[in-house]
Amino acid sequence: MDSVRSGPYGMLFRPDHFIFGQQSASNNFAKGYYTEGAELLDTVMDVARRELTSPTYGDLNHLVSATMSGLTTCFRFPGQLNADLRKLAVNMVPFPRLHFFMPGFAPLTSRGSQPYRALTVPELVGQMFDAKNMMTASDPRHGRYLTAAAVFRGRMSMKETAVCDIPPRGLKMSSTFIGNNTSIQEVFRRLLEQFSAMFRRRAFLHWYTGEGMEEMEFTEAESNMNDLVSEYQQYQEIGVQDEFDYVSQSGSTRWTRNKPKKPVVSTFSAFMRPSRNTSHTRSTPSTSTRGSYRPSTKTSYKSSSRYRPSGSDSSFRR
Repeated sequence: MDSVRSGPYGMLFRPDHFIFGQQSASNNFAKGYYTEGAELLDTVMDVARRELTSPTYGDLNHLVSATMSGLTTCFRFPGQLNADLRKLAVNMVPFPRLHFFMPGFAPLTSRGSQPYRALTVPELVGQMFDAKNMMTASDPRHGRYLTAAAVFRGRMSMKETAVCDIPPRGLKMSSTFIGNNTSIQEVFRRLLEQFSAMFRRRAFLHWYTGEGMEEMEFTEAESNMNDLVSEYQQYQEIGVQDEFDYVSQSGSTRWTRNKPKKPVVSTFSAFMRPSRNTSHTRSTPSTSTRGSYRPSTKTSYKSSSRYRPSGSDSSFRR
């Protein structure tokens, strides 16, 4: 330790940070864990606690202000993507009641390591979707993303993305995340459990009923919260196959998990298709719903007056 302290690396550490014992552990785990190491443990922890500073309310306010500054970038700088609250709501709210967002901010690094860290766009994207960068007490990996938006700030090459070339103060580039994820129901579930536990015991209820509120209002609020959680859970459990089946009801093509099938032949198009039979017969399409066209019973056009040609010409004209 004396050679390290007097060498070129000795200037990297403070003198009181050199903590060592007089004897070695001699490749003995028990000696290093129970005797020699246990004597140095308290001293090491004291030095570590002095170096690690606890977060303050100023740090929390800085994170909140940086996130809100990123969310309002599209409103304060010229652009076309999410330029106002109405456009943001149209792009981010697929269903009326599911309008609770999960904001996030990147990069999140310590102040001491910022000058030594090179930021890239892939790194910003990776941090944005990380659960540790979310500003809500829920894990997005437990749910499904309904919609998501990202606002990038700084000098970067991007296409069709909300980009502002003016970075935040103290950063070269940053990104703000807005996600509509079904995992936010975890927040409402915890809130509902705490509310139900207190409302069941009528705790603190007199403070509100004394001001004119009724107990029925609390019951309705609890019911609305249960409905909101159930709706989030409903869209979370919808599978990819169910979504494609819903789309196919209004279209003419059936899809199964990103693999298209042949277009469904409708009854009208199959009926109007000219027959190659010389006796001018038509083929009735089968009753299969898989879209396959199979000729079944042959019926002559002359057997019914509906399909009988008018006039003196008795031949069928296509």
